[in-house]
Amino acid sequence: MIHWHNRTKYNLTAGAKKKTGKISETLLADRQKHFIIDVSIVSRTGIKGLNKKYRQKDETTDVLSFPVFENLSETSKINAPVLLGEIVICPDFVSSENDLLELFEHGLNHLIGKHHAE
Repeated sequence: MIHWHNRTKYNLTAGAKKKTGKISETLLADRQKHFIIDVSIVSRTGIKGLNKKYRQKDETTDVLSFPVFENLSETSKINAPVLLGEIVICPDFVSSENDLLELFEHGLNHLIGKHHAE
């Protein structure tokens, strides 16, 4: 399940929400769990502040991920829906729905433990 929090005027369509749901189903298909993902759409100022606070980088970025677990194996004994973490997206870097989907997928990969070198 994806919980969306749009804190901007970005036009988040029902179609984009549905497609991100399909992406999450695909990436999480081999896991026998019901996961919850929070996604926030924030301003350039908002993401810059988060980037500075949590990554010590005083610059804007397109997407940030804040995983709850370092390793998904930590969720194996939880018998309830599990919050994976939060993906934060800045719409200033989104010029098409495809851009949004790519940022979502990139952020989700970080939540499940896949990183740039993999």
